[in-house]
Amino acid sequence: SGTPTASKAASFQGRFEALRAQGVPTAEAMHWARAVVVAEEEEAKWRISVGRLESFRDKFQHCCVPIDWNDDGFPRRLPLGQWVANQIRQVNLYVINPASSTLTAEHIHDLHRVGAIYSWRQSKLVEDVVVEV
Repeated sequence: SGTPTASKAASFQGRFEALRAQGVPTAEAMHWARAVVVAEEEEAKWRISVGRLESFRDKFQHCCVPIDWNDDGFPRRLPLGQWVANQIRQVNLYVINPASSTLTAEHIHDLHRVGAIYSWRQSKLVEDVVVEV
């Protein structure tokens, strides 16, 4: 029962039951419980990827990860270099119009915190972006 699938099922079940206890109709409760579990999974993946970027930064003193860089050898995980390229694209979209990017203000804050925005700006990969979190 300690597997990710069991944990995900338990999280869904708990959220579903809480919504039903509040009188939310079954179909709507299923939709919202599923949406919350998916959002939690995406946030966990984000935190792992930012941690991988921090490890790269600590080793190389910058955040300009080569596109083909794969830091961990897990074939099912997106290589760090591709993840960073996606984030650079999303930061540039965010600068133009935050609504056009998949990044949140909190994500931009995380990228600032680890030095990625500064590193990418120095390499002319992104424009400066400032957000209030």
